[in-house]
Amino acid sequence: MNICRSVTGSPFLRSRLGPDPPGIDLAQQRVLGLLFGQPARRFQSAELIRLAHSGTGATHRLLQRLAQTGLVRATAGGGNALSRT
Repeated sequence: MNICRSVTGSPFLRSRLGPDPPGIDLAQQRVLGLLFGQPARRFQSAELIRLAHSGTGATHRLLQRLAQTGLVRATAGGGNALSRT
């Protein structure tokens, strides 16, 4: 099963982002797949960037948008921002 496809097609995510979210590229799908594929896990932003093969700025902007919509929570811990669902 493709986690990225199942996440972007999930009713929960569609209810927050709309039925056909425009502009979700492959790197964003990978980040979303990691976050929502393992909802109980906490990720450091650097870890998400590395695992998703994504750029730093793009990933931080995505995490910021997700935090603003309430889909993830960012907490400070050990000098690193941690993101989790």
